[in-house]
Amino acid sequence: MKPRERLLYLGADALSDHELLQILLTPGNGKMSGAMLSDMVLQSCGGLKNLVQRRPGELARLPGMGTAKACRVLAAVELGRRASITTPDGPVLNTPNDVFAAVKDLAHKPMEECILLTVNTKNRLLGRYRLAVGGVDSCRIEPKALFTLAMKEGASRFFLVHNHPSGDPKPSIQDTTLTKRLLWGAEILGLSLLDHVVVGTQGYVSIRANYPALGVWG
Repeated sequence: MKPRERLLYLGADALSDHELLQILLTPGNGKMSGAMLSDMVLQSCGGLKNLVQRRPGELARLPGMGTAKACRVLAAVELGRRASITTPDGPVLNTPNDVFAAVKDLAHKPMEECILLTVNTKNRLLGRYRLAVGGVDSCRIEPKALFTLAMKEGASRFFLVHNHPSGDPKPSIQDTTLTKRLLWGAEILGLSLLDHVVVGTQGYVSIRANYPALGVWG
């Protein structure tokens, strides 16, 4: 029985990583079938856990993949991840420790990333969005992009999180300056920045807790 037929009869949770990926990559390409291509991708990436960490360009450069297939795979991964955090039982983010627990994977990223966490009026997590990916010591975001995404998603309350690949979560001058700009913009737009949390392998730092006078916090 082929993977698609197994999914129809048994459900998606009955399929292996290889079979699920095979469905996404079928009919393959001129040189490899969907089954062969899924095997190659999983082996090249070292398994599913490493595959989902690949950037689109990296995945697209694997033999037989290309941009379209890479985007298809990463879009499916992202849909699954979003579904897992938008359930009624999603975590409530009341403290910086709650925020850190929700993004602890970010602490081990080799590049700096900026993440937007949107929440409802009870601080229950609604969505997680990557705003930008930078280098080993910087990640630039524009307040306009953050506010546009938050409003597009219908979220008036949110957290900003980014990592320091060095491991030391102490905020830089650039971090506090950005936070001040965001607080000013959020106040004008009627939005609420609840905190800006910096994470690293050595822990986390809440900018709200350590720099309360930067502006009007949500």
